[in-house]
Amino acid sequence: MRRSSLYLGFSIFFMVFAGFVAVKAKRHHFRCQERAAECSVLQLGLEHTRAADELIHQGYVCAMLRDYAQTASFVRGALEQDPNHAEAYCMLGYAQRGLNDFHGAEANYTIAILLAEKDPITHRRLLIDALTGRAAAYLGQGRGQSARLDLDRALAMALQQAQQGKSPGAELYQLACVYSVRSGLHRVDRKLSGTSMSRQVYSDQMEAIDYLKRAQRKNYPDAMHLQGDQDLDPIRNHTRFPSGS
Repeated sequence: MRRSSLYLGFSIFFMVFAGFVAVKAKRHHFRCQERAAECSVLQLGLEHTRAADELIHQGYVCAMLRDYAQTASFVRGALEQDPNHAEAYCMLGYAQRGLNDFHGAEANYTIAILLAEKDPITHRRLLIDALTGRAAAYLGQGRGQSARLDLDRALAMALQQAQQGKSPGAELYQLACVYSVRSGLHRVDRKLSGTSMSRQVYSDQMEAIDYLKRAQRKNYPDAMHLQGDQDLDPIRNHTRFPSGS
């Protein structure tokens, strides 16, 4: 009788233990499946990001060749791969500026700004580009006050970034672009007129050219970028505009 009771006790213990192990094994299996699914999603997201980056690069080349329709086509393809790609929205705004679609440019630059502001330290350079581009879109619409607000913000950020000196050539070039776009502000800013307008335009043009030449001494930008960037168009016909990088 005692042996039967002892045997029964061990049997129950082993049955409970086996059940416990089985439950743990199932949980581990499900966790592995969940992690595998998460890894697959992350891998897919990474592949989409890489595909988007490649399309953006192709769009950039077209933009510097001033083929803005093709630029927009590549960038829209990038956004299909990654709908939250801030740089893609910025470049789409750039292409729309080139196509004189200033309202569309404003809308996409605004999306780029909102996305970049989620991580302003990482995306500081992109944020400066988008603010400068949106200001140019505002100028195209004749909205001088809105353009000035964006340019003032972009300039403050660009000057702060240049002081850090992490990428001197690119930072100096961004300052050249901001001043270049700002030199066109007189066309729509009613506060500027006569002598004050001439002084402001001349000052901004000289700042833009000075920063551009300083960037060139840091081997930035390349010749295609220098000749193709519409941000530099307001100073392109100036006698001091550099002929190559």
